[in-house]
Amino acid sequence: MSLGSKRWPLVAMVAAFCALGLSFSAQALVAHWNGDRLQVAAPGLHFLTGRALERLHNGVTVPFNFQLTLTTIPRSFPLERELARFDVSYDVWEERFTVFEARSPRRAASHMTSNQAEVWCVDRMSVAASTAPGDKDLWLRLEIRADESSGGTADDSSLSLARLIDIFSRPARSQQEWVAETQPFQLRNLKR
Repeated sequence: MSLGSKRWPLVAMVAAFCALGLSFSAQALVAHWNGDRLQVAAPGLHFLTGRALERLHNGVTVPFNFQLTLTTIPRSFPLERELARFDVSYDVWEERFTVFEARSPRRAASHMTSNQAEVWCVDRMSVAASTAPGDKDLWLRLEIRADESSGGTADDSSLSLARLIDIFSRPARSQQEWVAETQPFQLRNLKR
């Protein structure tokens, strides 16, 4: 047996593991029903990292802009869109996070670990499914951007739907950005 013929099984095995790894990384979001709305779970998505986490540890409140879109073609015009802003702060003494939702009604949660704070924010994102076809493939995409232009919390006067749409309409240049998508799914196959 030649050396070249021994490499093919190894190459095929490495390619299979790479393909398997790519399919798992692409499945960062899982869609599920919450009443008549679609929500996502994002167990592998962590946004309290990098520069944003460094700023939080330095005592700066960091606003995070969220966008959840429902589409029939990946990264196309959304059927439904949900925009939200969460202000995250960090208590250096307790080593815990506090999150304030910027939209009305203003909700907050405190004394959370980083994982709990991330889950709390993602759990508040949902889209209506009333305009979505039940028998066609759909995708949900979650985008999160750390707002580095602001050093404090956003009040209701500085937060508007138009401003959030503007934030997600332009490319993220200096901002940290996290993106996750579901695999294609159909509404009729989701358990209620």
